[in-house]
Amino acid sequence: VAQPSPAPTPLPTSNPTTLIPTPLPTTSPTAVRVLVNGVVIAENASVESTFRVCEELAAAHCTLELNEGGHVVNSPIAIGAGKTVTLRPQKADGPKILLDGSSSGTFPLFTVNTGAVLDVKQVVIENFGATAIIAEAGADVQLDDVSITHGSAIRSSSRRLAAAGAFDPDTCGGALRLVDGATANLSRSELRSNRARHGGALCLLNQSKLVVDRCTRVEENQAVDGGGAIYASDSVVEVRDAQITHNYALYDGGGLALDGAANASLV
Repeated sequence: VAQPSPAPTPLPTSNPTTLIPTPLPTTSPTAVRVLVNGVVIAENASVESTFRVCEELAAAHCTLELNEGGHVVNSPIAIGAGKTVTLRPQKADGPKILLDGSSSGTFPLFTVNTGAVLDVKQVVIENFGATAIIAEAGADVQLDDVSITHGSAIRSSSRRLAAAGAFDPDTCGGALRLVDGATANLSRSELRSNRARHGGALCLLNQSKLVVDRCTRVEENQAVDGGGAIYASDSVVEVRDAQITHNYALYDGGGLALDGAANASLV
């Protein structure tokens, strides 16, 4: 009698393995990068350390590009004599970049030394407690589409000097101070909610010159003594197609105070 064929031995089986594709390498946007002649020479660093790279270079002109978002600045930044530094977003059509000094807020963001140039575009600067930008002898500051808010140049020591009838230059200009022939041009910018003893937003001393134009707004700034928006001593102020509104000074010039041989042109 023919025997039935045995059942076929089942083939061994195993759980199927899901293949996971190897992810493509990605690069995160750098926080800050330094360019010289269009070539990136440093990146992925804090704002302060990247500026130090810029200062150490022999190149006379250095460009810093910042990735969008907020950047906390923990120490002051000095631009060396004769240097030109451009600060701008990595994306020209992107949102403004924020530089925030709220971590301590007791220092200026930039000190632009003798003959140096600082050119800033599309940046918000806020919460710096010793004047946001200080330009020394012969320095030049160019601000285009820049906002400076909540800068302060009021110190407890200034009360003693004021009581003695002394003028303290370190308490002049909450947003920007120009000294000894420095110059600045503000274009399409905003200075708001800054405060100082003199010149709530802007201070010019000793042959300095300021041009405010192209719809720049200077508003809601405060001075303890004079010049709620602007204080100028022996200097020149030119205001063209700009708005200076809702500023306050306890004593002289809610909008503008002139001292010595200062003069102003409002167009």
